[in-house]
Amino acid sequence: YYVPVDIGGRGTDTTAETQRYLAGVKGTTANWDWDVAGLYIRSNLQYGLSNYINYPNLLQALNGQGGFGYYRVGANANLNNPGIYGFIAPRLQYDIVSQNTQFDAKASRDVYKLDGGMMALAVGYEFRREEIDNPGVPGTYSGEVLGLGYSAGTGSRNVNALYAEVYAPVLKNLELTAALRFDDYSDFGSTWNPKVGVKWTALPSLVLRGTYATGFRAPGLYENGKSASAGYTSYIDPVRCPVTDLPADCGAGSVVSITGGTPAIQPEKSTNWTVGLVWEPVPGLNATLDYWNIETKGQITGGDPQSVINNPGAFPASVVLRDPNDALPGIPNSGTVLSVTAPYQNLDKTQTDGIDVSASYRWNMKDYGTLNTTLEWTHVFNFKRTFSNGITNQYAGTHGPTFLSSSAGTPQDRANLVLSWDRGPWNVTGTIRYIGPMDDIESKEQPDCLTSSALGVEGFCTVASFTTLDLSAAYKGFKNWEIYGSIINVFNRIAPFDYSAGYGIYNFNFNYALSGATGTLFDLGARYTFQ
Repeated sequence: YYVPVDIGGRGTDTTAETQRYLAGVKGTTANWDWDVAGLYIRSNLQYGLSNYINYPNLLQALNGQGGFGYYRVGANANLNNPGIYGFIAPRLQYDIVSQNTQFDAKASRDVYKLDGGMMALAVGYEFRREEIDNPGVPGTYSGEVLGLGYSAGTGSRNVNALYAEVYAPVLKNLELTAALRFDDYSDFGSTWNPKVGVKWTALPSLVLRGTYATGFRAPGLYENGKSASAGYTSYIDPVRCPVTDLPADCGAGSVVSITGGTPAIQPEKSTNWTVGLVWEPVPGLNATLDYWNIETKGQITGGDPQSVINNPGAFPASVVLRDPNDALPGIPNSGTVLSVTAPYQNLDKTQTDGIDVSASYRWNMKDYGTLNTTLEWTHVFNFKRTFSNGITNQYAGTHGPTFLSSSAGTPQDRANLVLSWDRGPWNVTGTIRYIGPMDDIESKEQPDCLTSSALGVEGFCTVASFTTLDLSAAYKGFKNWEIYGSIINVFNRIAPFDYSAGYGIYNFNFNYALSGATGTLFDLGARYTFQ
């Protein structure tokens, strides 16, 4: 191996330019409160990448071609023509432009007096045009740039929507809501989605509530437009690993995952329902408990490379490309996996459910100020995905699905405990943040330890929990001014070892434990408000 330190470290600079124009008018006519507005947003992201090696140019330079003489390495690097570096690693520039044009008109009014109050009606119309143009990093489409995947896309569409909502306090202790929405997309069609809700004050201190709704998610312009992406992910080869026992076949190797837009992709459709309660037994103490259940059919996702490698026949639209030159003796189609092409697809079903718990207490200490305490906890019971072949994977509490969000994982528990003190212009807040542990496996049905398989060592089958303390303070004693400061990760907690996150690049999970890698962070500032 050779590290071309003479070329210099890679760098990326980004310039974001956003234009936003909003105009509207509102008023009251015949007891209708109405609001009409238009919005235009244009975003231009300009990217510049430095010192990324162009492989064909590197080969030419090593052979003395390209106009700058031979590219010398090692101890002779100081003999290189300075201009050769701009040839081997030319600066890469490209722009991503997105535009969004919107118009909406809405109106509401009271319509009828009920025992609990006035029934209210709201109606509205929306128009939206979405446009995206991303040419991708120059040279990545043909694989000329070392260490960079490919991502590009272009598309546009129009969206029209109508909606109505009714609020009905039928009794003093019973409220009902109902809504209906119609959406029409120029690129795939239309959909109707209702929502109903109920709120019952069973006791002065106890409220019971519930909702039911259907929903949908339209395919994004990258998912059904002219788009493609290619990146790298780790994998375990079920054909080669049991035979070779090599790290490259057993989790340490990487494979190119290719995903492209599919015009035939359909929108996701979902049903979700919640039941819960709000309890206030004494003044200042408030607690909520909600159970949520979401089932999504036809979920849009890029094919999971590991699932495709495990069972190619279950994914007829996907292609696993293997090296024909290193096939195992007597085992057909057993060469090293080079790439997995898995276009966006509609999965059969995804189901997740869990609970949200919140409790807060406000203590008035009179001359000593006010103390507020809040506890929030989320627990995921299930996160299941059912594929087109009928196989269901349970991801709750595991590192899967590893192809999603740079292998972020699915911890079952997350909690925050906040203690805040206010007195006059002063505020001091402490926050304890907790992320629960998770098994370092793809899913409950695939129990092989990801890290142990990749590194060839035992004992790395759990990612530990991570807890940090943050402190902040603010002072507003000066007119229009606020002076504030914070300390993130006060005790400088180190992130737990997590080789699978980020596909083995970082050794920690930047989705949940970033402060454990950056260490204690201090912040001090001042804010002035113009009035």
